Amino acid sequence: MKENNECTKCGTCCKTIFIPLTLISNEMFALLKMRKGIRIFENCIALKAPCKHLTENNLCSIQDNKPRLCSEETCWTDTHCKELQELKNEGF
Repeated sequence: MKENNECTKCGTCCKTIFIPLTLISNEMFALLKMRKGIRIFENCIALKAPCKHLTENNLCSIQDNKPRLCSEETCWTDTHCKELQELKNEGF
């Protein structure tokens, strides 16, 4: 993601699902911290879970009808994009 929030079509946001920490119990948080494929950010947890609608070109095949949450990522920032790209390079 560029500074102006313009999509760079890297696909990282569609290969990862973000769950706000406010929706996760303390017990579930403790369990998730022990798992691979999880990245904990300040206000959410990122899980490695590619979307079935992501094309080989990192485009959304249901762009015009995608869920509201997909277009309103609440914890997505340029910093997280860089962190996830690092994890991707490490095999995340």
